[in-house]
Amino acid sequence: MDSQLRFGVPLGSVLGPVLFSMFVAPVEDIFLSHGLRPMFYADDSQIYLTMGLRNRNVSIGKIEDCISHIIGWYSNNFLLCNPAKTKVIYFSSKFIDKDPIPSINIGANTIKLESAICDLGVVLDNHLDLSRQVNNICKSASLAIHNIGKIRKYLDQPTAEKLIHAFVTTILDFCNSLLFGLPKKQIDKLQRI
Repeated sequence: MDSQLRFGVPLGSVLGPVLFSMFVAPVEDIFLSHGLRPMFYADDSQIYLTMGLRNRNVSIGKIEDCISHIIGWYSNNFLLCNPAKTKVIYFSSKFIDKDPIPSINIGANTIKLESAICDLGVVLDNHLDLSRQVNNICKSASLAIHNIGKIRKYLDQPTAEKLIHAFVTTILDFCNSLLFGLPKKQIDKLQRI
């Protein structure tokens, strides 16, 4: 039984990502028209906005208006925006007192601010001190070492080295340029692995 595909592309197609990127390209214009800077990666989009303490309410209103506009565009173009997957984080200095930002409203949904988010495998916290990222690296690398240790007696030296490089070194190397300039305490934690 044949069925006709009227919208979209088959999952796993070679042209799918390219066609999707071309299809949603006008969304960038919506962000820019609201004075926001977007970042796109496949079907993920992120909004960046610098806001001062005095213009926070205006900035939050700008974000809410922009997202409403985008949801409307999505709806008109047979796409869905999933508010349950929407995350909001406010980066600030831990040395500056600030009033908490109220939640962000997306349509009928209220999105609470997160204290940390995972962005392409990197955990960013609201003060950008990367302590959660370092903890995740240490936990993942330690688990990999533990698992390799369970089968170590069955491996020769070259095979064990390959496993360490494949499962531990890759964890330590992933986005390690972000760790430049971390406090000695954090670096020491990584060195103990």
